[in-house]
Amino acid sequence: MSSTAVPKNDVEEGWLWDKREGILTRAELSTLYHRKLERVLSRTDRLIKLLSLIGGSAAIARVATTDVIVAIGLTIAIANGLGLVMAFADRSRKHAELASSFKLLEREIVAAGERDFTERDLNQWEASLREIEAGEPPDLSALVRICQNEQALARGDLKHVYRIHWYERAFAFWFDFPARKLEPAFPDEPK
Repeated sequence: MSSTAVPKNDVEEGWLWDKREGILTRAELSTLYHRKLERVLSRTDRLIKLLSLIGGSAAIARVATTDVIVAIGLTIAIANGLGLVMAFADRSRKHAELASSFKLLEREIVAAGERDFTERDLNQWEASLREIEAGEPPDLSALVRICQNEQALARGDLKHVYRIHWYERAFAFWFDFPARKLEPAFPDEPK
């Protein structure tokens, strides 16, 4: 805050702080979400490459029966086809770029400090956040909820941790699930 800044009242300071925290929380959530997707997509791409390498190995051909060789070949073909169609490596890179962009925005917010930011800073951060979000692919709602739960747990905020069904957790990286009423994971927590 410059020495010429107009003093803020408590209500305005509270609003500015809440707005700052909201933008920072969204940026942190997005960073976490995209890092998780980057990691899973990158591992999937490497697994497909490993399967191809092992399956194409001459050593397998020597010890395997004809049926096993056919099964291995089919598995490799399907895995490589999925890798080609789903473009796991490309998608992983895209999520890495998005995570880095959100992380840079987090850095900007933190660099301004907890007291020396203005409404103009907030507007710029919000605009940057929306610009980055414009380049995002559609989100996977169960994965978003998983990330939100991790954030709430990190803050010790158990009342904002919601139940995620086993099938949502198992397929969160691959399928979107329809919106549903959120059920508290810790229903005995005071509201």
